[in-house]
Amino acid sequence: MSATKEDLALILQMEMAYRPSKEAKAFCWSAAVEGENAGPRFWEKHGLDSDERLYVNAYATYFEMFALAWQRGLIDQELIFDWVPAEIAWERVGPVLVATRELLGHAGLWTGFEALAAAEAALETEGGSNTGDTLDGPVAAPAHHQVVFENDHVRILDTRIPAGEAAPLHTHLTPHVMIIRSGSHFVRRDEGGNALLDTRARDGFAMPSYLWSDGTPAHTLENTGTDDLELWSVELKGQNRG
Repeated sequence: MSATKEDLALILQMEMAYRPSKEAKAFCWSAAVEGENAGPRFWEKHGLDSDERLYVNAYATYFEMFALAWQRGLIDQELIFDWVPAEIAWERVGPVLVATRELLGHAGLWTGFEALAAAEAALETEGGSNTGDTLDGPVAAPAHHQVVFENDHVRILDTRIPAGEAAPLHTHLTPHVMIIRSGSHFVRRDEGGNALLDTRARDGFAMPSYLWSDGTPAHTLENTGTDDLELWSVELKGQNRG
């Protein structure tokens, strides 16, 4: 889709609503979040109720809200990438946000911001895992997809979605076979939030051990079962679904 006046109007509205304060920006670009001060060490120095934590939270919320609009296709992608410097911002505060995620035990925290940063970086990357698709699973939903092997012929993803969590909007455009290690039920939704498949509606549904896919366009995947959903996807390179 191409940028419209409505896209620009929505971006300006979001900018006014979520723009972090000068103090928050200054803190997130200070030595307080660099080097040994980042990651878990940050929380040894600053508690969850500290002003410093609120600064980081406000700064990250700005990018997370733009990431949500991007993942839902509400604003032209090129316009968001030009407007929101998520890649460089994640380099600054990402280690602190990942440490927050681990400290709180919330795997889905700030994954939109992280995915937007990875998508921007993917546009500048040639070869490797970059498929050219900014909604590619490991790019758009990195908390739930990890590349564990890749060569000129195949790419293998390790997908893990804990019970009760949902992987944000992403694609798997390459034909692939799925080897399912655990899981019981899930809901797959399209980019508009419409349910494409809810396994709970199928009487006697049992999760198969193997599945073939010609490729899956943009979707979210919610684990509605009691077991973690874990699988390997073996992607066959060369015939992506557009």
